[in-house]
Amino acid sequence: RNLQIGDVVLAPDIEDSFAPVPVKLVGLLDGENWFAVISKEFVQKHYFPPLEEIVVAAPTPAQQPELDRRLEKALDTRQVRLFTYGQLVRELRSSLKNLYLIMNIVIAIVVLVIAIMMGMLSNIFFMQRLPEFALLAAMGYTRGMLLWRVVRETALLVVVGWTVGVLVSMGVLWGLYLWVFEPRGMLLQPMDWHAYKYTIPVPIAVLLFAAMSVGPRLLTMDPVLVIERKV
Repeated sequence: RNLQIGDVVLAPDIEDSFAPVPVKLVGLLDGENWFAVISKEFVQKHYFPPLEEIVVAAPTPAQQPELDRRLEKALDTRQVRLFTYGQLVRELRSSLKNLYLIMNIVIAIVVLVIAIMMGMLSNIFFMQRLPEFALLAAMGYTRGMLLWRVVRETALLVVVGWTVGVLVSMGVLWGLYLWVFEPRGMLLQPMDWHAYKYTIPVPIAVLLFAAMSVGPRLLTMDPVLVIERKV
């Protein structure tokens, strides 16, 4: 957030700060992990009710599950709110699972709409080039060769469009990260390849829908009638 020493980070008049008194920044820690530290005396003096928080970590990550189990057995959950590593991981995965479910539904709807639109555009494009395909059929091109020609052209357009779209998206995300998110201390990963994998169904669906919409008309086309302008 581009904070400097002495800046007020929490205050009663700052939205979502939940601070009864102004809290100033007195030091900065340099590192990959983001966390804040505040004195225990300050919390006990200004926050009600006073809370006792203890962070316990195992010597190695492999020993953390055993420590979690021992804490769950030793502590009385009626008096202590315990947050174990395994519990936090399960809660996070559950939240992400619901989020991904919603995203998958939205992506499926978007892919379907785009595929239908591209199928309609492919039909219009095919009708405009109908004399060309009829002439090729009259010259000896088989229906399979003509269909492969359509699929090949559509695949080229889809691949080029998808590549340009991904590159433009990366540029926009990097711009948002540098000028919007990072100055506000918000996380954004422009190079998250897991997110880009969600765009792969779009070109595949567009290609299949275009081939399915143009293919039957191409297979039933009568080149003689088309050339004679009777169709």
